[in-house]
This record gives sequence, structure tokens and C-alpha cells, in this order.
Amino acid sequence: SIIPFGKKVHEVRWQRERVRTAAAKEMKRQQTARARAREKLLSGREQDAYALLNKKEQIPFLDYASKNLTRIPLELLLGPNILKLHLGFNLLESLDRRFFHLRSLKVLNLDQNELKVVHADFSLLENLEILSMKSNK
Repeated sequence: SIIPFGKKVHEVRWQRERVRTAAAKEMKRQQTARARAREKLLSGREQDAYALLNKKEQIPFLDYASKNLTRIPLELLLGPNILKLHLGFNLLESLDRRFFHLRSLKVLNLDQNELKVVHADFSLLENLEILSMKSNK
């Protein structure tokens, strides 16, 4: 590499190493934040988790079963890419249109809810492999 006029070789190497160290620290900070957010999501503290998560982070499984939900939490609709979602045994009567933006979703369980109308928007969930809607209205 070309050494800038007036700089010594060891100064250039030192500056290059500082940049590498700063990048490594930032990467570690982001990994730690994602790990903390994942723990909060899995423990049901989704509002805290959403603030920490990068939208590209994939969450393998979220279990919102038997929580007496009458609507899907907004944090879930705006959150990360979820692969499996269990919303069974709640009081859901409808699904928010934003729900159909969960494009990474592969498995969806909506058993034992109060759903009355099924939207054609399920076709937007292009990765959906398993959909269970047993015992709805």
C-alpha cells in the first residue's frame, strides 16, 4: 500500500489496526444486543426485544398460545422474521392485515380461536408450509 507523505510505516499500521479493532468491537456489541433481544422475545418481553433487534434477525419459534389474546401484539407484526408462530388457544376474532407481512413464516398455528373470516391474504405468506386453524368459528 502507498504510505501518505510525511507518515511513517508504523503510524499507518497503527491507524489500520485501530480501525479493525473498532469494527470488531461494534460487531461484538451488535451480537450481544441481538442475544439479549432474543432472550427477551422468548421470555415474552417483546416490546423490549423489538427495540434491540435488527429486523433481519430470525427467530425460530414464538409461542403466544393460551395468553387470552384478542388481537395480535403490534410488536409481533413489526418485529423480526419469525419462522414458527403458535397463536393457538386465544380469543382472536380476526387477523390484522399487517400480519400478512411476516414473509418468513413457515409454520402458523391458529387453533382454538374465535376466527370467523379467513382472508385471501394468506397467499402473501409465500414461505408458509403448515397452517393449522382447527376449532375456530
